[in-house]
Amino acid sequence: MQGSSGSTVTCQWQTWLWRKCKEVATHTVTIDYADRRQDVWHICREHEKEVKKRVQRSLPPPPPQSGGLMPRGSLKAKKMGPGSRKELSRVTTGSSRSTRDGSWTEIERVTDVENDIYREVLEYHDGTVLKSEARLRDHS
Repeated sequence: MQGSSGSTVTCQWQTWLWRKCKEVATHTVTIDYADRRQDVWHICREHEKEVKKRVQRSLPPPPPQSGGLMPRGSLKAKKMGPGSRKELSRVTTGSSRSTRDGSWTEIERVTDVENDIYREVLEYHDGTVLKSEARLRDHS
């Protein structure tokens, strides 16, 4: 990832000892909280996972579930190359249940080989939305 001056941007993550990560930032994670705050992180792949965990742990507890309502099932759509079996892009949407607090998160994940794009959007039970974007080659 490059900054506005063309220089390489390093990961913004700091460890519990306040040591900075020295890896190149490959992901941009934008968090729009339900209370209208916004955070933007430029981080490496390893710390992208940590940001997701930290955001989920920071959310208020989900309201008690009144029976009956189940989240929608997942949906996958693929775009194949003409005359080949090579997958050019895939969109996956669905719901995922947290093992931590039992809340449901809506997920949309896009992998686009043609345009080298990886995007994941998570919408949590309280309305917080996390969007992670990277070049597909940097996400693997």
